[in-house]
Amino acid sequence: MLAQIVKLVSEASAAAPPMQRLADKVSGYFVPAVVVAAILAFLGWPFSAPSPVWRTVWSQQWQS
Repeated sequence: MLAQIVKLVSEASAAAPPMQRLADKVSGYFVPAVVVAAILAFLGWPFSAPSPVWRTVWSQQWQS
């Protein structure tokens, strides 16, 4: 009886429901896309800010 319960539990945990497989597939694309977008925003922010940092630093170097 206990062996049958163990077998049923292991079979149930091994098989992913269709909705779980869809969620895994979507997150497999979504998470890397969000990470890439965050990195691009981090790298691009100084160049697109109202007073870009690189312009301020560059102009200070040429003035002195």
